[in-house]
This record gives sequence, structure tokens and C-alpha cells, in this order.
Amino acid sequence: MKILFLHGWTSTPGGVKPTYLAGGGHEILNPALPDDDFEEAVRIAQAEVERHHPDVIVGSSRGGAVAMNVRAGATPLVLLCPAWKHWGAERRVKPGTIILHSEADDVIPIADSRELLRNSLLPESGLVIVGRDHRLADPEPLRALLTAVERAGRPGTDEEPQRMSLYERLGGVYAIAAVIDDFIERIMNDPRLNANPAVNEAHHKVSRAGFKYLVTEQVCQATGGPQRYTGRSMYDSHVHLALSEGEWQAFLDDLGQTLDKFQVPPAEKAEIFAIVASTKSDIVLPPKSAQR
Repeated sequence: MKILFLHGWTSTPGGVKPTYLAGGGHEILNPALPDDDFEEAVRIAQAEVERHHPDVIVGSSRGGAVAMNVRAGATPLVLLCPAWKHWGAERRVKPGTIILHSEADDVIPIADSRELLRNSLLPESGLVIVGRDHRLADPEPLRALLTAVERAGRPGTDEEPQRMSLYERLGGVYAIAAVIDDFIERIMNDPRLNANPAVNEAHHKVSRAGFKYLVTEQVCQATGGPQRYTGRSMYDSHVHLALSEGEWQAFLDDLGQTLDKFQVPPAEKAEIFAIVASTKSDIVLPPKSAQR
């Protein structure tokens, strides 16, 4: 396997980690990256990608931030304690990215990697907690690194997410809660919906925090998570609102904007819309005269 290894700040090519990967029988591309010019480091890494077409890109610390800012298409990423909050503009990573981080890291807090996981809607299994410091150069994290690289780069791994539940592919409850928080804010502030007096009244009476909690429960259950929805039925919650087709379309537009903001992949986005569509008959009801 051909691996592009992007070293960290003040590091140099030929360190412990790329050497270990080479010992596993892999071809290693390990360019020198300047410490004082992040954009130049990204340009060097980009040139390596375009020239050699690696099977996997590994980025360590600042090199993880470099990897996130390289345009590499579907080439999988393995990031080691990525310093994404310190360098570069990217705040999300592609599906299938694997992150290794130590709980004891006193250089880049593991909270940063957990946040990156949530931002990117990655499953919890995308974060491998290993090692006793920032370097990840002891035997255990080195073995974990080799396993992660071979898992990321082996043929057929792009089929694995399809065997996971939608809940897992969306990143679990924390990632879903972040999406719902944004979505509820959108619909509660949408003038297209609040033009309906009944909707406007409901939006001013209901607790936003409680609303978000119940919708998170509902979405988690509907996507295959372990949570159970404890709120009212869709019919009971909406029958008094007299929602129109136009208001339904505004609701879907808000949902689409939220999913796009969080870069939810097309397949998962389509599944979410299908779940939502299945509730329409209980939410958009014909006028009373038509029900007689």
C-alpha cells in the first residue's frame, strides 16, 4: 500500500511512525513540510497526492491539519491527534476518516478530536483512543496506527458504512443532537412557517430545549439508535396547526439547509428525507371540509 505520511510541526521525515509503517511492508511518501509556512506545507502535500496517488493519507498533529486541507478526493485519511484548530480552515473531514488520539495528550486535547468527530458526523468508532501522550510512538499506538491504515486502505471498505445503521453513519446521538439544534432554530425562526398564526403561537409557547430533546429522541429511534421517543404522536402534535403544502415545503427546505451545513452525504440525506416523508400524512392534513 502507498501511504503519504505528513509529519507534525518541528518533526522531520523518517520518524518513528512512518518507519514503523514501512516495516509493515508499505511504501511511504514522507515529504519535508516547512514549519513556518502552512500554505506551502499544503501545496507540497497536494503535489505529492497528484504525483503519486497514495492509497491512504496519514497526518500527525499539524500534519493532520495539512491532510484535512489537501484536495484528495476519496483517498481515506488517518489522523493522529490532529491540530485542526490551530492550522487551516477545514473544520470537517470526509466519511471513513479514522482518528487516533490519547486521553493523556497535553498538547492537543482529545476534546478537539471529539468535536471534529461530531462536526463531521462520524460514528464513535471513528475515534480510536490509544497511547499515553501526544507522540503516539509507543508500541500500542504504533500497532493501532498500522491497523487503522490497513483498515482504511483495504479494498472494499467503502462498502462497510452501508452495513451500519443510519444512526451510526450519522455519528450517533451527539452528532444528531447538533444537527437537530440547528434545524429547530431554523424552523422556529422561519417567517414562512410563523406566518401561520397557530404555528407562531406554538413556537412562542413551547420550550426550545424540550422541543430539541424530543426531536433528537425521535430521530435517533427512527434511524436505528437505542433511544425511544417519549413525545406525542405526529398527528396529535400537528392536527391543530392546519399546515399547508407550502409550509411543508418550507419545513423541508429548512431541513435541507441544515443537512447541507453539516455536509451530510447524499445517501444518508436521502434516507433522512424518506423518513420525514413517511410522516407527512399525519402532519399535513386536508381541510376539515375535505375530511367530512
